[in-house]
Amino acid sequence: MVGGAALLAAVVVIAGSCRQDASETSDAVEEVSDSIETIDPVALETLPEGFDADKVELGRKSYVVCSVCHGLDGHGTALGPSLRDTTWIDITGTAPEIAQVIRDGVANPREFPSPMPVMGGGEFGEEELDALVAYVQALSRS
Repeated sequence: MVGGAALLAAVVVIAGSCRQDASETSDAVEEVSDSIETIDPVALETLPEGFDADKVELGRKSYVVCSVCHGLDGHGTALGPSLRDTTWIDITGTAPEIAQVIRDGVANPREFPSPMPVMGGGEFGEEELDALVAYVQALSRS
């Protein structure tokens, strides 16, 4: 697991606060994404149709943006809820609902101090969004 100082440094890089070229930023994102929790293969067996290990792995790499609030391990932080359980806030946890929350963000969260920005603050295409949903669903099953 990455320590707090390393995570903060990676977030600064990701946010573009440092002046680095694209390859250095990409390397920093890759380093943090390598620390993101992998999924137990048993959890993959319960995913909805169309979600497989490859899609979950792509989602794991995209999750680096989400980890700032939901934690590298998905257990949540003071800024965002755990994604490692079956307890959802305002949704039941279906893939379309999770996608909608990511797409729209959460402007006025009931249980956390800060809003979740649109796309969680990331820039995801439909394929990445779908993969991120697969990863979040896998997290909730592991």
